[in-house]
Amino acid sequence: MEEPIQQPILGPVMLVDLDAIGQQQSPRASLD
Repeated sequence: MEEPIQQPILGPVMLVDLDAIGQQQSPRASLD
C-alpha cells in the first residue's frame, strides 16, 4: 500500500525540484 501512495507524492516533488532548478539556471524562462 505504501508503494502506490509514494508514487503520487514523488511526482509533484520532482516537478517542484525541476521548477526551482530551472528558475535558478534560467530566470528568463520563467517569464516566457
